[in-house]
Amino acid sequence: MKIHDLFAMAVSNLKQRKSRTLLTSIGVMIGCTSIVVMVSIGFGLSESMTTMLEGMGDLRTIQIYGKTDGKQMKPGDEKNFLMVPNVSSSLSKTAFPNEWMTGVSASNDRYKTDWSMMAAVDASKIKEYGYEITDGSDSLISTNSTIPILVGENFAYNFRDTMRPLESGYVDRWVFDENGMPSEEKPEPFFDPFKQDMKLSIQNPEDLNASPYTVTLHPVGLMKEDYNIGQESSDGFVMSDTDLKKIIKEASEKFGIKKPDETVSQIRVKAQDIEAVEDVENAIKQQGYMTSSMKSIRDSMEDQSRMTQMILGGIGAISLIVAAIGITNTMIMSVSERTREIGIMKALGCKTGDIKKMFLSEAGMIGVIGGISGLILSYLISIGINYITYSMTPREESFFTFLFTPGNRASVIPLWLVVFALIFSAMVGVISGLIPANRSVKISALEAIRRE
Repeated sequence: MKIHDLFAMAVSNLKQRKSRTLLTSIGVMIGCTSIVVMVSIGFGLSESMTTMLEGMGDLRTIQIYGKTDGKQMKPGDEKNFLMVPNVSSSLSKTAFPNEWMTGVSASNDRYKTDWSMMAAVDASKIKEYGYEITDGSDSLISTNSTIPILVGENFAYNFRDTMRPLESGYVDRWVFDENGMPSEEKPEPFFDPFKQDMKLSIQNPEDLNASPYTVTLHPVGLMKEDYNIGQESSDGFVMSDTDLKKIIKEASEKFGIKKPDETVSQIRVKAQDIEAVEDVENAIKQQGYMTSSMKSIRDSMEDQSRMTQMILGGIGAISLIVAAIGITNTMIMSVSERTREIGIMKALGCKTGDIKKMFLSEAGMIGVIGGISGLILSYLISIGINYITYSMTPREESFFTFLFTPGNRASVIPLWLVVFALIFSAMVGVISGLIPANRSVKISALEAIRRE
């Protein structure tokens, strides 16, 4: 029997039992929809996490915070990591010794800050650090007695006005709108640190009553806030590591400190590609360093996402198992009702294999009908879920733009899931029809013909 004959006969037989076929297909449709929607939510979660991580920084970057034995990193340690295979760059950030107290003041000491995040970097590699300059220059080469610095976007909000009462001496930059979200419009600070020189004061760690060592800071660039690069881009400032060494040396001579501690606050290592991050990070850990990378965070989140998808898919599969039982029951009833028809077909010389194929075709077709219907319903439900997500917060973009922007969607149905769901539904139908099909070929032709 040719394939198109099997198809035509299967369609004809299913049409004769429309109600039964419809109800059985609905069972498959519900099962298919459950799997696709559940898994699509898992994919939406995975896509959102991936987009979030990509927005947080370069996935090839590995942060090194210190040694596992508690010892501090020293200048020059960053060169050791260049010997690790697949490392493209190694950059360090240095800072003042931990016991040194520093402060910055402006406008003849009217505005003061007792704390600020400072980082000293290699001035010749400033672009490699990733600081985005929104105004001015990124050149940290000293040309006179002042120290050139890059100031953070929100550096001014650390300063207090010494001419005001303490409760009103600061400007709070955290302003929230009526929805409880941070407002994009921040209040104006007392002064603009980018437009005037400031004074850095360092207290003698061995005699806090002694006069401090001071140096003039000259802002040359304004940095955009980016916590992935460093907190100094928001609340602090950046200077050249050469200038920092000079300041520490001169201040130590004034304070009578023979050998001040030189510490590295952070080292950033970049792998040549994302596939090499894990090997590079493991090699650095074996040297006794504490590390963190987006790759390790991403792997952990991906494992969690896969586990979520398996759980959600398993829940949906229960519905499909119930649908498979329904197909088996429907086909068994069909075989029982068509016993005489089977006997006539055998008497006319129809091969038992063709009879078996006929019932398997009918079962498979029920699975395909249910799968197609389930996919259509899945897309409608997915759109509904995404629309609810879209409407939960005010947005300027249209829903159509939102729907096709990776990272926004709560439900994502990839093309391979569509193909898998369709093939799987058809397979469920065929497998469910095996028992009835095998039963049909065992029926005796004579007994079947005699049966009324």
